[in-house]
Amino acid sequence: MTKAATLALTAQLTLGQLAASLFSHYYDDAIYALGGLPYLCDTTLLDVIPGQATFTLPDPSINLLDVWYDNRTIDPMTHAELLALSPRWEDERGFPVAYTSEHMDVRTFRLYPLPMVPSDPLQSATVNPFGPFAPLNHVTVVATAFHSDVPSWLELPIVFLLLAREYARESPHRDPQFAQGCQRVAQLLMDMLILPAVE
Repeated sequence: MTKAATLALTAQLTLGQLAASLFSHYYDDAIYALGGLPYLCDTTLLDVIPGQATFTLPDPSINLLDVWYDNRTIDPMTHAELLALSPRWEDERGFPVAYTSEHMDVRTFRLYPLPMVPSDPLQSATVNPFGPFAPLNHVTVVATAFHSDVPSWLELPIVFLLLAREYARESPHRDPQFAQGCQRVAQLLMDMLILPAVE
């Protein structure tokens, strides 16, 4: 759904008491906050240069969820775990089996060991990063992302988040109980959308 459609629905739920433009900045804040949660995700292929140690998530990515190399998932590890594998882990070269984002800039991670084979050229701009025809020697990242337009299944929770923020702030139409109710409905809807962890 577009931002305009979500804001129009929000204004309708106030029974025309408030204009959609009031909710615009709340919408951007809510979408950015959702970008840090696993609701809105992107998958991106990153080219590999031999010996390249670090990679940075592209915009609009926010939080790293998973890293793949050459169509295989690789494990996140801490510096302590990497040191246990090898005291010279930062200099080792080979087929990457792990990554770390510890002690790195935000949105940056490092592969272990360093890849020594350059990425194959992409055959088209719309390559599926997974499956039998995935390009070889690429890093594939799955990350949460910031998108101004959201899927329709996220529209209603966002509307209730916007209502909660507007009715909680100091204003002539302030209604803390209504704001709290909207916040609870939004949280309930968000909880229903998150898939349970597989054990």
